[in-house]
Amino acid sequence: MAENTSDDIARELQETRERLTKSVEDLQEYVRPSNVANRGLEKVTSFFVDQEGQPRAERIAAVSAGVLAFFGIAMKSRSKKSDD
Repeated sequence: MAENTSDDIARELQETRERLTKSVEDLQEYVRPSNVANRGLEKVTSFFVDQEGQPRAERIAAVSAGVLAFFGIAMKSRSKKSDD
């Protein structure tokens, strides 16, 4: 096993610091609120719009039906409570 000289150790430490600095900078960029929001928006958009930019009617209809059903149940539940 070859022995590391102090210059080798110093170089390795510097390389490690540089990699760590790059990793921290990349992580900061990834968790920046605007970038998180943009990634979320892209996911939602890709769910409702296909690759050609056309709306996915079946997904829009399914989500709309779910929202309407939720509010319908909530309103019905609320009216039952007010009747009691």
